[in-house]
Amino acid sequence: MTSDQDFQRADTRLLLVATTSQNLSVRLLFDVQEHVLLFPRTKWLASPPPRRPFTVVAFLIHALLSSASTSLASGGVQRAVVTQLSSGSQFNSAPKHSEFSYSKLIWLLVAGLFALNLLVGALAGLSLYHSYNKYEAHAVTATQNWSFLLAQDLASSFDKIDLAVLAIKDETEREIAADGGVDAQRLNRFIALQASRQSDIDRVQVADARGAVLYGTGIQAGSEMNATDREFFQRLRDQPGSGLVISKPFVGRTSGKWNIVLARRINQQNGSFAGVALAVIFLERFQKAFAKLDLGPHGAVSLRDLDLGTVVRHPEPQEVGTAVGSRVFSKEWPQKLKENPLFGSYYAVGLDGRNRALSYQRVRNYPFLLIVGLFPGDYLADWRAELQKTLGLVFLFMLVTVFLGLATRTVWKRREEDSRHLLNISQTALGHSEGRFQQLAESMPQIAFTTQPDGNRDYVNSRWQEYVGAPLREALGWGWLNAAHPEDKSSIEANWQRGLATGEPIYSECRVKSAKGEYRWHLVRALPVRDSAGVISKWVGTSTDIDDAKRLQQKLATDDKKKDEFIATLAHELRNPLAPIRNALHIMRLSTERRVQDESRSMIERQVEHLVHLVDDLFDMSRITQGRLGLHTQRVDLRSVLQDAIAASRLRIEKQKHTLTATLPQAPVLVNGDATRLAQVVTNLLNNAARYTPDGGQIALRASCEGNDVVLSVRDNGIGIPEGMLSKIFDMFTQGERLENHLGGMGIGLTLVKQIVEMHGGRVEARSEGPACGAEFVVRLPIVVPERRRVPRTSESDLHNTQRRRRVLVVDDNSDSVSSFAMMLDLMGHETAVANDGEEAFLVAEAFRPDVIFLDIGLPKVNGHDVARAIRARPWGKDIVLIALSGWGQPDDMRRSLDAGFNHHLAKPAERGEVERLLQRGDSAIAGGTSPAPDAPNIA
Repeated sequence: MTSDQDFQRADTRLLLVATTSQNLSVRLLFDVQEHVLLFPRTKWLASPPPRRPFTVVAFLIHALLSSASTSLASGGVQRAVVTQLSSGSQFNSAPKHSEFSYSKLIWLLVAGLFALNLLVGALAGLSLYHSYNKYEAHAVTATQNWSFLLAQDLASSFDKIDLAVLAIKDETEREIAADGGVDAQRLNRFIALQASRQSDIDRVQVADARGAVLYGTGIQAGSEMNATDREFFQRLRDQPGSGLVISKPFVGRTSGKWNIVLARRINQQNGSFAGVALAVIFLERFQKAFAKLDLGPHGAVSLRDLDLGTVVRHPEPQEVGTAVGSRVFSKEWPQKLKENPLFGSYYAVGLDGRNRALSYQRVRNYPFLLIVGLFPGDYLADWRAELQKTLGLVFLFMLVTVFLGLATRTVWKRREEDSRHLLNISQTALGHSEGRFQQLAESMPQIAFTTQPDGNRDYVNSRWQEYVGAPLREALGWGWLNAAHPEDKSSIEANWQRGLATGEPIYSECRVKSAKGEYRWHLVRALPVRDSAGVISKWVGTSTDIDDAKRLQQKLATDDKKKDEFIATLAHELRNPLAPIRNALHIMRLSTERRVQDESRSMIERQVEHLVHLVDDLFDMSRITQGRLGLHTQRVDLRSVLQDAIAASRLRIEKQKHTLTATLPQAPVLVNGDATRLAQVVTNLLNNAARYTPDGGQIALRASCEGNDVVLSVRDNGIGIPEGMLSKIFDMFTQGERLENHLGGMGIGLTLVKQIVEMHGGRVEARSEGPACGAEFVVRLPIVVPERRRVPRTSESDLHNTQRRRRVLVVDDNSDSVSSFAMMLDLMGHETAVANDGEEAFLVAEAFRPDVIFLDIGLPKVNGHDVARAIRARPWGKDIVLIALSGWGQPDDMRRSLDAGFNHHLAKPAERGEVERLLQRGDSAIAGGTSPAPDAPNIA
């Protein structure tokens, strides 16, 4: 009786293993993206192996003492059940056996009693041996299943988190590109919305280019959070092409918890670094998830990075060397990783001295490895119990063998009843399994489907009806193709036919028509499901909407092409003035004639001025993009602005033999604006007209008042603008067709025009009837009513100070720059000294005691800021006028210079007039001095 009940429980467990494995296979093939916390608490993903040794012994007794022909032919109820389950058939009747008389049975028992005892002992030992191997193999399979399933779900969670980070990155870049700059309240709302949709994220934040965490969740009021020293921030800042970056584990400054960060780089419109968007995940979240897994009392699961450093381990580590970040592991693992870096299984002794069956799995394309281990003392516990039971049963068998024959018929009937009962259980379990599959498919966000082996679709979830707006029956068979774009149907059919013929997974990108009538790109993936014989019994797949990602990819490709074109254009524009400069230098070496020298100098001055204009345009575009371009607004007579612009463009216009006609108002036209920037607008329009008009063309400048606006018009009879270019003529890096032998520009002049005009409250538009029909650019600006006011007179003494000889120190690591600047000061009548690095600058200043120091910032050994602080800290340096001379001229750069103790900040190349103005100031201004800068370094 005892062996029969164990037999029934064993077969029941076999059925549960089969149904559980089937559910897991379907679940993996569908690539369900659920969180790791939702894993079922199934022990080791399957029950222990069903074929118990003591049941084998009982079956042997049963088979030998009952009808020999039927028992030996059937091969056991267990095999019959498994075979019929795999083939889908049902039991119609219990196995039949021939009737043996009791006398024959007794003679059979007497004749074979001795042999039977020996056979039972041998078979019990063999069965125990095979059972042990099955338990071991099953444990390895269980660890493989766990590691694979956990890795897939962890990767899916990272995918969703990455999508949220990517959305926040895109939103932040749109905010940065907006005219008004970043709207903190709106961006925080957007971040909070993304965080609420992702339960796996503990914090979502945005840091600027300096590392300051300004937006997001988990920011404590009054605290200054900065990520500059974090490895992931430095990687994203220094590597513009970086995609998703996942940090090493670290302890958060505010939370005090171990965490990892998923981050992406935020760019300015020009591609420069603007900050990072990041998602913070506390490692305790993984601990809680892993704690829900039932791996036995001594089972373990851990997550490591690709450097084999520990990220999370459950149970929480008690041994030395298993803390977060440690790289202590068994000696077998590196060898297995070398053989297969993606997945594998092995046995190893852990730091706790326990030998485990281990399997590792790479978390898709993320830098993590997931390791699951089962302890033999856990998964062999049932086997040891079976061992005791089997030995006891064999001993008992030897005593009562002769009496078991009398119960053969009774045992056989019970076996027959058990078989029928087992079949009923299997059918019920399969029904529950199908129900769980449908529930799982309906909960997916993608369109999920299954097809027959020939490709005919036999199931599709309700996402199809929601997206396409058609009844589900229209998606069955091959009817789903009707929703595909006509241009994509042939490629879809070809992919499916190829997959059906080869049995390989099917991947296809196509456009699917939605209920709104629009076509959106979808990624269709289908995988084959094979039976025990390896034959495809079904295809399962999903269809995922990737339209937004597709469009983003196309936009990135377009932006990348524009960037390459701009870099090529910039290189061309920089080489153009460098050629005449080099030629002029050669001419000055070859000829000492004054006329030749003067012409060469004039040529160099013109080309240097052109280079300065190019750099100024780039700086202006950068300032506008970052919202840092300031306007010195005042009431300006637009007539003087137009006259300045005409004078600035006259040389180019006359060089190309154009005729300029200017029609200006007779009365003053006052606008609130920056005269320099408005002149830049008109100059850019005139230069643009000259550039795209063949030599000898006509250019007309006209200004008139219309209502409360003044309307400026620049018209030419040049090559015109194609209709398709009018809508994007003001986009950055956009250029029209180049004229032969004419400068093409960098494609930012008209962008500057539009931005500056809009900053003045105006608007600009381009008009053209097409190629070879000329073009007209119209600017509208609001005018103001003039007010009468008295202008204070300026005394003559305020306009000029008597120049005196100064002692000037020039410091720069560029020898040509420092020597040429010092030569210019010598010719102006000043006494000069030079230095080429920070340490030399301090020593020369201490010995030379200059009145003025022109000091470069980016110096070797010691930078200019530290030199300035050191000089200010000395008594002899308090009254020296320090002038920063740097290639960086942004407001932040000027502020840092003033904080370091400088009196003035000039951007390279410095204008001679500005240098003379600073040197010609009165003694009180030169000797005004500055208090020593704080924290002055000792570099003497």
